[in-house]
Amino acid sequence: MEQKKIVLFILIVHLVAFLAGCSGNKNSGNYDSSNLWNKLSSHFRPPAEYENVYGNFRSPSLYYNGDTVRTVEDWQRRRTEIKDRYSDGTDRWTALNHTIAVNRLLGYRNKVAMSNRVNHDPTPESNEIVYDFFEWYLYSANKSPKE
Repeated sequence: MEQKKIVLFILIVHLVAFLAGCSGNKNSGNYDSSNLWNKLSSHFRPPAEYENVYGNFRSPSLYYNGDTVRTVEDWQRRRTEIKDRYSDGTDRWTALNHTIAVNRLLGYRNKVAMSNRVNHDPTPESNEIVYDFFEWYLYSANKSPKE
């Protein structure tokens, strides 16, 4: 019950502070919106050398065969076409799959490409090594240079 009172008190204090900050007059002091806009407006345009330079990117409204997207249904088909092209298809992994197959023929387990890990499963012994390392590292990190 005591904790609820403390939390309620903290919330009330924050609410009062927030409302006090919101009640101030925004136009008091040296605040001039037109002057501020004039100062900031140059930052909303690209530098002169990049003005109207958009790069040679392909329009998303063109299918890969060159046809133009015209309707909502076309956009759904175009979206699917883009997603299918950039999804991680198995044909992109042919070399890696070949490497894995060769490693299996050679008798290596859990060896992918140049990885030389014998086993990926944590064991009690490997966990103990990790714990010892963190204990040593945290102790040496907290140790002052004078010690």
